[in-house]
Amino acid sequence: MKHAARNYLVGAPDRPRSVVVAQSLFMELKKRDPACRIEVLADPGVMPLLEIMPEVAGFLLLPEHSWLREQMNFVNESRSSGYDRGIILQSGWRFAIFPFLAGISVRSGYLPGVMLNDVRVADPCWTTVQRTVSLGLATGAELPDRFASPSLDNRFQDWERVLQRHGIAPDSDPVLVLCPDVEDRTTPGWAEHYQRLAGEAVRRGWQVVLLAEASDAGFGERICGRATGCHNLVGKLSLAEEVDLLSVADLVIGDQSGSMYLALGLRRQVLMLASPDHLDGIREFFPEGWFLPLETDSAEIVSVLEDS
Repeated sequence: MKHAARNYLVGAPDRPRSVVVAQSLFMELKKRDPACRIEVLADPGVMPLLEIMPEVAGFLLLPEHSWLREQMNFVNESRSSGYDRGIILQSGWRFAIFPFLAGISVRSGYLPGVMLNDVRVADPCWTTVQRTVSLGLATGAELPDRFASPSLDNRFQDWERVLQRHGIAPDSDPVLVLCPDVEDRTTPGWAEHYQRLAGEAVRRGWQVVLLAEASDAGFGERICGRATGCHNLVGKLSLAEEVDLLSVADLVIGDQSGSMYLALGLRRQVLMLASPDHLDGIREFFPEGWFLPLETDSAEIVSVLEDS
């Protein structure tokens, strides 16, 4: 006798890089139960990513306001969907209260999550993807030896408009996208490293695009300078536009920024600079990419430009 397909409501993270990692959970759930239905409880800001994940069947957008009527309508909508299980990837009451009020019988998550009745304890040695996928498995189940790598199905939704608006010609010189992690500037010579790389790429005939989450407006100008062919798009693109741009990049280079995870999920040719203690986990998760330690000499990166 076949078991009934399960309906999942997954409380998605609110950071794009974590949403990309969450796709491995969705893929594992589908692998174990192809007929299951996965819907996602999410902030509107990450919708452009969830919309291009074929495993996701539907969405519930978190109410943006705290009006009681809006919240109760949301709870009633959740209750009527008949979810069998809630998986809470994001801690905090906003993601936990709705599965609780909707009466979902099993609500899985890690501490310090609230309103859970299936509280898990993560192994401190686990990587982020191991922590994420484990929540979808039965308590005590062994993790799979390998995880499915995220694969975002963008279909180049509006890339021509995005490129034209910013003066990038996709049919001429190859496009190199640089994605430094602006929040982590501890590596000596960090900005100068990217500045030299951008200049060298332009001299070798690449169109260079700079993407970053920057709070200071002068950051992009510091990297691109006055180099013709270097496009400073720091803080100028929406998430959907960033996905469209990365979808047509010939090469993406950066460290552990959110944009790099998008590029990996889009299966672009990627060179990620990562701290040595993260390299093995990232290599296993995205076997198609090139991964080098942060201390890599500039000459090694330039050789990648020559080979691409």
